[in-house]
Amino acid sequence: MIQENSVRPLGSQSDIPTDVLLRSPRHFKLAEEVRHQRFRQDLSSGINVIELRLPSLPEQREDIPELKGSV
Repeated sequence: MIQENSVRPLGSQSDIPTDVLLRSPRHFKLAEEVRHQRFRQDLSSGINVIELRLPSLPEQREDIPELKGSV
C-alpha cells in the first residue's frame, strides 16, 4: 500500500488509490531500530523519505494560548 499507493480489498477486481502519511513518536529513531534489527531495512528505505522534527508543546509554550483559542 505504501509503495504502490493503492490497495486492493479482498475479492475486489480493482485497486483503491491511497495517500498515506506515517508518523512515528519522537523517541522512535528509525535508523537505530534498523541497526538493532528491530525494524526491517526494506521497509525503512520505503518510508524514511522526509524526516521532520516538530517541537513538543513544552518547547513552544508561547503557542499554547493561541492553540487553546482555536479549539
